[in-house]
Amino acid sequence: MNMKRSLAITKGILQRIRHDRRTMALIVFVPLIIMFVFGYSFGGEVTDVKVIVVNHDDGSDGENLADEIIRNMDTETLAPEYSNNEIWARKSVEKGEAWALVLFPPNFTRDALSALIRDIDNVSAIQIISDGSDPTIATAVVKTVHGAMTETMQEKGIEMPVSANLEYVYGEGAEFIDFLAPGVMGMVVMLLSLLLTVVSFVRERATGTLNRLLASPITEAEIVVGYTLAFGLISLIQSSMVLGVAILIFNISVHGSIVLAFSIIVLSAIGFQGLGILLSTAAKTEFQAVQFIPLLFIPSILLAGILYPLEAIPSFVRPISYVIPLKYAASALRSVMIRGWGVEKLLLDLTILLAFAIGTVAASVMVMKRRE
Repeated sequence: MNMKRSLAITKGILQRIRHDRRTMALIVFVPLIIMFVFGYSFGGEVTDVKVIVVNHDDGSDGENLADEIIRNMDTETLAPEYSNNEIWARKSVEKGEAWALVLFPPNFTRDALSALIRDIDNVSAIQIISDGSDPTIATAVVKTVHGAMTETMQEKGIEMPVSANLEYVYGEGAEFIDFLAPGVMGMVVMLLSLLLTVVSFVRERATGTLNRLLASPITEAEIVVGYTLAFGLISLIQSSMVLGVAILIFNISVHGSIVLAFSIIVLSAIGFQGLGILLSTAAKTEFQAVQFIPLLFIPSILLAGILYPLEAIPSFVRPISYVIPLKYAASALRSVMIRGWGVEKLLLDLTILLAFAIGTVAASVMVMKRRE
């Protein structure tokens, strides 16, 4: 082997990269952006969990244990909203507008003091009505309420005369894999759709196939729709495989419509295909095209609530999540698979995903240049 010739090849490659501004920018800035996003997005502990506190306790002999427990709740973990309307609060949890209802029943203090006098354990109970679709958040709510109960009893120097009863609206018995799987399904479809579309379009340009189509009477819209249908068929196969593996291999239960879950995956794939076509216009080579993927993919999985809840992301970073399409795909899939929701409760997520698909495909048509 002639090392001199190998070094000459190395020098040539490095020189080509040095003169390619897009590649140089991606080499320098993509790792920095990913590390900053990763560092700032992973907060570890959940914060600002919205719960509704309903306190029916009227106290006893000037004491009100419910008020003291509420004051000792960690307001960094929980973001409590107070109400006297138990029915409204429960419906808010059922609609996914709050993660839990913390309910103090009437005579809560009186029953607790009576239990102390008669030396009876846990007669007075706090009711926690929880959305268990995210086990991490559900656990954080229960832990925070128990912590407030313990702190209150320690301040008063008495044994624990109260308990907390947990009731699940959704997700009873759900494990972390049930929370993780829907997000991973969306993540896989995003990665494959972007990668396949970007690389295929750049290759079509490099081989001249796309240029020949643009020089023909076929319109830009027809070209984009044709490619979208082709990749859409591939997405159907991928979606079937992803959903099938989740259900058959990992025993992920689907409480809602499998057809609806399948439709959400396909709709997301179409949107990411359109995004892939748009990205392909900014790349001249497959090497450049592939480098765009981590720039979009890694921030998406970190900020869309795929690996951990959005409540675990620092509040100053959290607003970015609401412009990431993968967030809405993961949210919709979790709502179907864990909560058993139908279309009527998913209108926001579905509307955003539909707008994303239509917008990216329409934008692809606009940027497609016809060569005369």
